[in-house]
Amino acid sequence: MAHNNLPFTVEEHTADIKITTQGTTQKELFLNAAESLWYFLEPVYSDQPLSRELPITLHADNITYLLVDFLSELITYADTYNTAYTVINLNELTQFRCVGTIAGFPVERFSGIEIKGVTYHQADVTFKDGQWHAQIIYDI
Repeated sequence: MAHNNLPFTVEEHTADIKITTQGTTQKELFLNAAESLWYFLEPVYSDQPLSRELPITLHADNITYLLVDFLSELITYADTYNTAYTVINLNELTQFRCVGTIAGFPVERFSGIEIKGVTYHQADVTFKDGQWHAQIIYDI
């Protein structure tokens, strides 16, 4: 099911949310997956200015685990600092490593679905026909 030209789709999945997304580059894929987080969390922004940048450095055994770890990091920082980290700069992104910074806007609350985490179960990132494709499941 598509929602208003969003860069991801939502599929029905028991007690979870399953999304699929794609991008012409790994970076675009990661940014589109991150956008799905904010879509479901529905941040209610406060009148605060852009937060300070936080560094992100992640290592994983493969690109699928790297994406899961990246989204998990965004959820952790969102919960910890009550901020929707929508300004993402990925300076280095390979199959095994992600280095960059995130910044965002403080929120009064997240009014959407509570996402407990990102699961490795059925997570998959592939490159096919010139596009990166990802399937991710959010535990709600």
